Amino acid sequence: DIRQVFYRIYEPRSSDHVTSGTLSHIDTVYSVNFSFTIDRSDAGTYRIEVYAQDQSNLVSNSLQTPLIITRNNSVPQTTNIVTPDTLKRPNSGFTLALFSLAVSDSDGYSDIEQAFFKRIFPSSSNAISLFDNGDQQGSGDLLAGDGIFSRLVRIDSTAFLGDQIFLFQAKDKTGAFSDSLTHTVTIIP
Repeated sequence: DIRQVFYRIYEPRSSDHVTSGTLSHIDTVYSVNFSFTIDRSDAGTYRIEVYAQDQSNLVSNSLQTPLIITRNNSVPQTTNIVTPDTLKRPNSGFTLALFSLAVSDSDGYSDIEQAFFKRIFPSSSNAISLFDNGDQQGSGDLLAGDGIFSRLVRIDSTAFLGDQIFLFQAKDKTGAFSDSLTHTVTIIP
């Protein structure tokens, strides 16, 4: 005889459950109404697991089914690029320049996966991550979690002279990209 039937609901890509409980029964039908609250950015495929326990406390195998929660995604918004307009190339050693970008997302701050920049002229470079970690010495970021993503960039004696165009962008957890913003930095001897 079945003593009790249990359920758990697991977060997407996680072994943590958001809620759990027992099912009630009438005759041989077990059911439950459940509710839980998630942040808008926590959309994804949740997993419902159900298992039974008999009078001897033996546990059955579990049955699982997906619960897909979707949302209309908003792309991140980028504003307020902060970079020098002109930089002097050092003859030796290096100098540091602060690059930063404000990023917001109406789906919530936790939906922002990455903010980055890359040089697109005179030659293309790989994406270079910006950080919102409050590490003033490492990344140049003043305050963690404020939506201002920053990076200290090393300019050394091998830097290209002349105008360099940088593209700034952000990406959210669904892979949607913000509009591209560009800024020109002139490197002088």
